[in-house]
Amino acid sequence: MKTTLPFTTIIYAAIIFIVLFIDLSVVEIASIFFFFVGFANGGFEATQMRISMDHSPRIVSGTMYNLYNSLSNLGQIAIGAIVIAALVQIFASYQIGWQFAWVFLLIALLIGNIIVTRYKPVGVDDDSDHPLPEAPQFD
Repeated sequence: MKTTLPFTTIIYAAIIFIVLFIDLSVVEIASIFFFFVGFANGGFEATQMRISMDHSPRIVSGTMYNLYNSLSNLGQIAIGAIVIAALVQIFASYQIGWQFAWVFLLIALLIGNIIVTRYKPVGVDDDSDHPLPEAPQFD
């Protein structure tokens, strides 16, 4: 299975990159900018969840899917917010913090892709040996 960079990820990174060229001190501009950041983040999260589920071994797909997304949420929300806030305080500039967020996003995608595509559960050689059970059919 080949993983490609989703279009929403490119849009998300591009919107974060745009912060270099706009003035966020104007409340209206900042509100519009953060609306688009949230909108792009939603698309990014949706494709990230799909990729996580596609790469989760079927025998443990629900568990692995939850694990991947839990770690992802911890990294993106908690650790990312702390690091960006610290950078904003050090450099006294939100633009520097957002630029580091953009770099962290690209690094996280690279590392995450390597981990997810190379992982195999212990004792499972081929995912096709363990098909998912059929869902019960109700009349």
